[in-house]
This record gives sequence, C-alpha cells and structure tokens, in this order.
Amino acid sequence: MRRVGFIGLGRMGLPMAQNLAKAGYEVLAWNRTPKEAEGLTLVGSPREAAGTGLVITMLADDAATEAVLGEILEGLPEGGLHIAMSTLGVPYSRALEERHKAVGRRYLAAPVFGRPEAAASRALRIVVAGEARDVEEARPILSALGQEVHVVGERPHQAHAVKLGGNFLIAAMLEALSEAYVLVEKNGVKREAFYEVVRAFFRSPVYENYGRILLERRFTPPGFALRLGLKDVRLIHQAADTSHTPMPLAHLLLDRMLEGVARGMGEEGYSLILNSRDPSEEGWRRHFELMVVGPLRLLRLLVPLFRRSGGGRVVALGPRAPLAYRATRLPPRYTASTRRSSPSTTRSARLPGAISPRSSRPR
Repeated sequence: MRRVGFIGLGRMGLPMAQNLAKAGYEVLAWNRTPKEAEGLTLVGSPREAAGTGLVITMLADDAATEAVLGEILEGLPEGGLHIAMSTLGVPYSRALEERHKAVGRRYLAAPVFGRPEAAASRALRIVVAGEARDVEEARPILSALGQEVHVVGERPHQAHAVKLGGNFLIAAMLEALSEAYVLVEKNGVKREAFYEVVRAFFRSPVYENYGRILLERRFTPPGFALRLGLKDVRLIHQAADTSHTPMPLAHLLLDRMLEGVARGMGEEGYSLILNSRDPSEEGWRRHFELMVVGPLRLLRLLVPLFRRSGGGRVVALGPRAPLAYRATRLPPRYTASTRRSSPSTTRSARLPGAISPRSSRPR
C-alpha cells in the first residue's frame, strides 16, 4: 500500500483525501485546525505528511500554501513530489517550480474544477501540467480523485493559468445568467421555463448546476464562498497584469464581488451575485440589505467617533479614534458658527476663492 501525504482538509480536501483512502492508499493527513477524518491517519505537522515522498496540498490560496511550504520542502525526501491541487496565482506557481528545483524536489500543478459534491463523488475535472514523468507518476492518484485528467503543458504554472481562465468563464457566466433570469422574468417568463431552455441549448454541467442553484436560490450553505470567488478574480487580474492581457469584463466582476464581500456576504455562496439583479421580493430584500442596511449599520458604528469640543469648533474624531486623528480639527471656515450664518449667505461664498453672488470677483 503506497503512502500519500495530504495537507488541507477543508470542504474540498476532506472528501478528496477520503477517496484516496477508499482507493487503497494510506493517507497521512494534516489540517491547520484538527478535525475527525474517517479513514485517514492524522499527523502532527506538514513535515510528517510530506515524509511519505508524495504530498498533495489542497489549500485556500497562495498565502496558505506559503505557510506550509517550508515544512513540505524539509519533509520531502530528495526527489520527492509535491502536487499542488489548489487554485494558485500564476506568478506564485512559477516561483514554486523554481524553489522546488533549487532543493532537489519535484513540483506538479493539478488544480481541479468542481464543487464539494463533485469531490465527494470523484467527479472532478483535473488540469495537470509538469514534467511528463511526474504526470505519469501522479496519474493513478489523480484518476482516483476525478473523472477526467487533462494535461495542458510541461510547466506547472500553465495548469494554473487554465484553471484561472476557467474560473473567469464561470464568474462571467454567473453574471450573465443572473441578468438573463431577471430579464425574462420581467417580461413574464417563468424562470423554470428559461432554465430548461438554457440547459437544453448549452448542455454544460456548469450551466446546468449553477442554473439550478440560481433557480432555487441555494446560497447557503455555500459550495464555494463569495470571498474565495473574489480571491480567484484577483488572481485572474494578477495573471492578466503580468502577461499584459486586457480583461475589461474581469474588472466588472471584481467590482461586483468586492461589493458583496464588503457588505458582509463573503461566507455566502458564489452565486449570491444574483441578488442585486433579482426583482423578486426576496431578491429586493437581500439587495436592500446589501445597499442600504449595511451602510446604515456602518454609519451607526462611526457616529460615536464624532463629537463636538468647546469654542464652537468641531473635532473630527472622538476619543476612540487613533491619536493622530483625534487632534484633527476642521478649519474655522467650516465651524458650527459658520453653519449658523445668515441664510442669505450662500455656501459658495464661504469657500476659499469662491465667487460671491453679488460680485464677479473672488473675495
């Protein structure tokens, strides 16, 4: 029985590691937050997991991977193989290749397409790039995790470029499909009827699965959190910037997701993007929370920071603000006494260099 290390037992990683155990591998698993994992042998550090000679990482982002990389490189024996199955940035993936080579370790990129239910049912689509011998060594393991394995190049970062390109298409599809649902419903067509047309015409598991999620408004529990969608769109921007690739649609998607995360919806489903386009009562309720209730709550938190001081002058921030800002005072021209000036005096006449309503010359 071959031993395999597995680092990262989140919503995707746990079912993947358990599928390897079901396929006959002895899986030595590590997770930052210890958890019960049936069929797996839990170890105390990433170094122990890497000591198997072949270790898989399935972590949230570049930073989470970087946090354990030192122990992975120390734990892997000479010539050991690290398979990164997370969605990573293209520049970071390039750097990982060089850092593994520098210490005599091997590195293979194999990011996956699929939600947690696809991971549990071994229905992932896996994109692989790296040296041919590394791909062949990893193929039996990858076949135990997914239904399709696509080799896209001989440099690991190429797999992550493909993954980000695919994620960009998914994000753009969600935006377009959300707008289309609203369009047809506002013209008297039931969403269910439109969904059947979309499913028949496009014949794609992505359209079918996400179309059904949007139709049923299944935003919680999230299969893929909005904050992770934002992370991926930022990685798309990073890859576009480093390769000088204009992507105007990606800028729109970044703004849409950033807005949702800023309003406290980062832990809800990726498909939550529908809510700000949805004309239904539930959709308007969520949109109202996003655009009105959220800012009002923020305002209630900020109000206690503002207070008045003596002499009719206004101190910008109260005692709970940082010291550097507490001393900030508004200029005399904007004090409370100025605001109580005669109604006949216009605001423009009180501004520096403003034109008086009674004169064409500045005061």
